[in-house]
Amino acid sequence: MTMYSACLCQEVLHWKQTIKGRLVNRVWKYIVFRTLQCHHARYLVCGKHPQAGINALENQDRSRQTYSSVSISIEELILTSSNPRPESIRRLGKKFTVRDATGLEPRLVMKGGVGTKSTPEWMSLENLPRIAFKNDPLEVPTEESERAEHANKVLQSKLGCDILLNSHGLIFPIHSAWALGGPNADWMLKCLFQGTPEHPCEITFPVFFPIVVDRFVNFLYLHEYQRHVDTEVSNIAHAEKKPDSPYIDITSDMKSVRFDLEMLSFAEFLEYPALIDAAYVKLVEQLLSKGDFPPTAMKDVVEWIHGAGKICEDKEGSLKQLIVAATFVHGRKFWEQDQRDEFVGLVQHQESFVKDMAAATLALQQAGESS
Repeated sequence: MTMYSACLCQEVLHWKQTIKGRLVNRVWKYIVFRTLQCHHARYLVCGKHPQAGINALENQDRSRQTYSSVSISIEELILTSSNPRPESIRRLGKKFTVRDATGLEPRLVMKGGVGTKSTPEWMSLENLPRIAFKNDPLEVPTEESERAEHANKVLQSKLGCDILLNSHGLIFPIHSAWALGGPNADWMLKCLFQGTPEHPCEITFPVFFPIVVDRFVNFLYLHEYQRHVDTEVSNIAHAEKKPDSPYIDITSDMKSVRFDLEMLSFAEFLEYPALIDAAYVKLVEQLLSKGDFPPTAMKDVVEWIHGAGKICEDKEGSLKQLIVAATFVHGRKFWEQDQRDEFVGLVQHQESFVKDMAAATLALQQAGESS
């Protein structure tokens, strides 16, 4: 090899090293630039300038190169802000995940602008077209259902309960704030806000059955009660320490009409008009709408309302009117003549009921003649 050739080879080798060095340097500069650009965009989206950050991300997405280790796109964006801006959520339409500050549980996962993680089913994309095209959407929440859901959460939590209702050793915690505006009995009102969660005020009900008190607690929060409820181990739903087996007492074999009369009696004791009305409505449904009682069963109802051991005070006489109406309905709609005669024989010793029946019969006859 001549001296000229050796010098030429050294020059070419120098050029190669120079070009390689410049290329590597440019690549590293690009990587650093892209990394800073991505972090800046994330800062803008999660901070006070979401629009600028979104535009930056969109520009990156359009000019995305093969440097996947440092590049970022809208599809891969993970917002780490604990309070992402609403405008950024609306604009990032392809796919993103919102996480809280811990980065653990996603609060919302979006695909194509549709929530799939915490979005209720009735808000789903599958349901929304049904509103327009099929007129058969899923049931949507109402003010009443939202209030009921909130009340049920308060009822189940027991947090902050400052009153304990004691029925035969079973303890039912309630909140004074929730009882306010419900029972109007003076002794009940005096107990409100007198206790604390650490030292609650205790009220004992030695006369009333635990299941009746349990259903009252349910009504206090949810404004409804059921004769039978299914729980994990017991028919007592709201006691502090539920029994390990179904609670058995006289109410276990009690007829539904008798049970609703017991509920109405407790409501009278509490001076709770809403519960009185609810129990009365259930009695109307059973005695007038649903029931087809034989004469012996109707005789029992008459005794529960008119007898010496009547269950309710019935100061307004509403129950006395109801049993008279129920007797007329059964006599005309369900009973044959022999059953009517049987019933008369069974209740003839109930003088107050017989007088009410006679007065009602006369009033109906006069009303028919006048019409």
